[in-house]
Amino acid sequence: MSDGKVDFLNLSFLYLHRFGKNGELTFHAEAYKQEDEDRQERVYDYASGEKQESSFLGEESNTLYTLKADYTHRFPSVKGKLDAGLKAQWLENDNYNNYLAFVNGQKDEYGSYMDHYIYKDQVYAAYAKYSFDWKKFKFNAGVRVEHNRVAPYSAINPERNVRSNYTDFFPEAGISYFIDKEKGHNTSLSYQKGVQRPLMGMLNPVVLRQGEYNYYMGNPLLKPYATHHFSWTTHLAHQYIFRVAYQQSDGGFLQLGENKDGVIYSTTYNQGKSSSLSAYVSVPVRLGKKVRLTFDGSFSRNYLSYKEDERSYTHWRVGGSGMFMLPAGFQLMADFSYSPVSKMLYGEMYFHPLANLRLSKSFLKGK
Repeated sequence: MSDGKVDFLNLSFLYLHRFGKNGELTFHAEAYKQEDEDRQERVYDYASGEKQESSFLGEESNTLYTLKADYTHRFPSVKGKLDAGLKAQWLENDNYNNYLAFVNGQKDEYGSYMDHYIYKDQVYAAYAKYSFDWKKFKFNAGVRVEHNRVAPYSAINPERNVRSNYTDFFPEAGISYFIDKEKGHNTSLSYQKGVQRPLMGMLNPVVLRQGEYNYYMGNPLLKPYATHHFSWTTHLAHQYIFRVAYQQSDGGFLQLGENKDGVIYSTTYNQGKSSSLSAYVSVPVRLGKKVRLTFDGSFSRNYLSYKEDERSYTHWRVGGSGMFMLPAGFQLMADFSYSPVSKMLYGEMYFHPLANLRLSKSFLKGK
């Protein structure tokens, strides 16, 4: 038996002010609040005579406030545009969970847990980007400065609470060359620095049971890590896509397990290094007026390392989609994707084959 309720409130405000023909300022404010409550009870009677019972109470509150101001100014004489802005965001998540498990009326200490976790996150950012056209070229460059404050609080394990402050710079740059604009031929080079932050649950130090011999513990010492992404992309005839990309990061997330008396305790750590060189291609095929197909695929060479351990491996994927015009106005859409097993630094990653079919028909066209 399960029961629950969800209450939420969302308020937003948007203001736009124009400065002549070439400038405009947008101000956006938003407040969001959501409260969830979930109650569950389970009873299992086995042929052996054993009786297992469990009850769960979960209460969660999410609050998000956002203030954002964006300014855009166009420079028609040089076909340029400046985008700049400021953003502030405050997030708070209050999460309470109480799970009780019983076997033949006796409390299962290993399967029961209680957790009260409060996560607060503040982000303050300033950013600017400028782009302009020159003959057959288009240039763009920008930077984002971001300050992030993270304050996770565990009422169950207060001795492991850790507050963090980060200030980072995220530059980006790109150049495009229009080989033939009318025919849709162009090529571009780009660079972008990004950041991957740990999810709030990754920082929660509570110990959760995932199976009879498996437990997971959050790591409040996890740090965000930066990613550097380079890509070269070519479009032909508005539809063919070829891309070569390189991505590199230090300190990525890696889940490791430790065996203690036959029980596996897993925790996420900051990985040493990772890099990937990949190629991607997308090719459309038309078979008359009633069949449109698109085939795509990718291949990558990857490198992972953690302390003294390292591994290089390759990965590939093939896929495609199609649209078939059938009699009586019906349309059949299909897509598929397949990737083999990849051997990671520790263990393997499985990708399930994917296939979808969708049949549709429009009625009362034009109305």
